[in-house]
Amino acid sequence: MRRWMSIPIGLWLLSGGLIFGSPQVVSESPRARISGRVLSTEGKPLSRVVVIAQRRGGSAMFQARTDRSGRYTLEVEPGTYIIRAEKGGYVTSSYSVEGGASEPTPVTVEAGRSVTIDLRLARGGVITGRVLDEDGEPLVGAIVMAERKREDLQAAAVGSAFGSTGMTDDRGIYRIYGLPSGRYYVSARVMERQVVRISMGAALMPQEGTATYYPGVSSRQQAAEVEVVEGAETTGIDFKIVAESGRALISGVVRKQESGEPAPGVLVFAYSVDSPSINARATSDEQGRYELKGLTPGTYRVQVSPSTPIYEDYAQPLPQEVTVENEPIEVNFELERAAEISGRILTEDGRVPENVVRLVPSLWMKGTERRIGVMTTPRVDPQGNFTLKRVPGGTFLLNVSLADSPYFLRAVLHENQ
Repeated sequence: MRRWMSIPIGLWLLSGGLIFGSPQVVSESPRARISGRVLSTEGKPLSRVVVIAQRRGGSAMFQARTDRSGRYTLEVEPGTYIIRAEKGGYVTSSYSVEGGASEPTPVTVEAGRSVTIDLRLARGGVITGRVLDEDGEPLVGAIVMAERKREDLQAAAVGSAFGSTGMTDDRGIYRIYGLPSGRYYVSARVMERQVVRISMGAALMPQEGTATYYPGVSSRQQAAEVEVVEGAETTGIDFKIVAESGRALISGVVRKQESGEPAPGVLVFAYSVDSPSINARATSDEQGRYELKGLTPGTYRVQVSPSTPIYEDYAQPLPQEVTVENEPIEVNFELERAAEISGRILTEDGRVPENVVRLVPSLWMKGTERRIGVMTTPRVDPQGNFTLKRVPGGTFLLNVSLADSPYFLRAVLHENQ
């Protein structure tokens, strides 16, 4: 049975209408313009760079791509923004005034005015090497992660990536690129598939092994640091995975809330509160049980992701934060039937905006700063109608943005208020 929820966003929203403003129809609030060039550190124009302006203190974003001369133009709502540039193989860079490289500089633009913001991108560093299995054979299809050391990440510019991932080829060789200068921990995980019996029969589900850290140890505390310099390659980071430990510090059962039946084939993962990288993953079996192996004592957030089609009517539960020492603990989850939020998008003069086909929603739990994962990105039909599905139960703050669109959020109406 589906249910509908009311969501506070300054005004209350319950199957309400989202009203968007457009510079073509709102004469009292014209757009502002941010333009400029993106160059390499050597002064070469860079094409196909994605330049993003993100509203300071909000989720509204505008983006553009550079042309062959490195030029871009952003039409934005008046306000204050953080400007960043992204391109594969290069280090993501945020605009900062001279001498303030560790903090991005907010850019304020007024209605009808233009500002010029030029950015430079450095080619990223590279880590490459080879991963072998326990028998010394090439480990094919393993996920390899370069995770930035916490101290380096704290000293880096706000918004800097914590790391990156790659995959081994048929020779066991991996290559991770686009890394900022700093110290990293490199780890590898075996990716396999297991047969899980579900209500529709059987399915092959991904199963991820425990992490092995360079130079071949089972924990980050024992791992060796790998130094990376922008624009240079760090080679020879080769190691062999260690045998998987049979002991799991976190385990539990995933069940369906309405029936108490086990929920097989659900992805469960844990990540440290000190780092956004995932420390362990597992898939629930036929009894709904899972085990997260390879964890060391510490504080983790444990989360489930019922992303397979058989759970399309269920919402993603909120993560649970737990502290584990030397004794295993049990963390159980219940999957609840999802709610929906629906509405209609109109311009302020009552028209359906052109070329708007998809919303990018953001949900925050009321009274906290915790953002809730939304498992779908709703489409907008030709009449402006949308439905946000797979929403968990609760009271939330809602915001939306429109990707690649000239429109911006003006107001939200509920019952015409």
